[in-house]
Amino acid sequence: MVHKKVFFVITLTYLFTAKILSQGGPPMITDDPYPVEKKHWELNLGLIGEFFRSSQTFQTPLVDANFGINDRMHVKFETPLIINHQNGGLTEGGLGKSSAGVKWLIYENKKSEFGFGIFPAVNFNIISSSADRGISDAGVEFFLPVSFMKTLGITSLVFQLGRLFSSADNGEWDYRFLTSFVLSKNMETGVEMAGSVKPDISSNITFLNGGLRYSFSKKITLLFSAGRQIVGPEGEEKSTIVYLGTRIFL
Repeated sequence: MVHKKVFFVITLTYLFTAKILSQGGPPMITDDPYPVEKKHWELNLGLIGEFFRSSQTFQTPLVDANFGINDRMHVKFETPLIINHQNGGLTEGGLGKSSAGVKWLIYENKKSEFGFGIFPAVNFNIISSSADRGISDAGVEFFLPVSFMKTLGITSLVFQLGRLFSSADNGEWDYRFLTSFVLSKNMETGVEMAGSVKPDISSNITFLNGGLRYSFSKKITLLFSAGRQIVGPEGEEKSTIVYLGTRIFL
């Protein structure tokens, strides 16, 4: 039944959305290897909702700021405001875990339309009370993903593999695969599988996600995605995730 619902969501995305996901990043979980243009800002302002049967978590706003420092590199800072709500219980809010990183395009072959790069980032709590109250995860994290991207006409493929190191536990391995399609001059859609697994294989979480971007102009783009957790620890609730946001290019 879950798989039928996921298929239905993705089918709607393809049938009712008439450039953009050829690169990963918001609203998708998978990230591509290509940086923001030199001396330009890219601001992603989003709302993420994660829905369980017994609770909901919202990141609103999620502010993701990127600045191109040269043709192969950009710097990033991201921070969310998080609201946790328990059905029939309390609602708590606070500043979530922030992330600061550098995206570096290591190799690009424009003729074959292939490239790969890394996106190391440090995740940390600006306010320690957020972790104490369960608003965000405890500890400092270092995430090192490697992304590969290949373009085939109107289709682009992105594969990302990363290792998350944490001061609070053993961290995890992350794996992500995105296929995207250009539908028109202003619109692109895609589908991805994104997951994480503990080093000892004790916990595996995987999402199937579909999304789109619609560009109103070079400076303003609408972002949307929706997905469902299809794999998770035994006995734990699976969640549905939704992203809605705006990209501003300056």
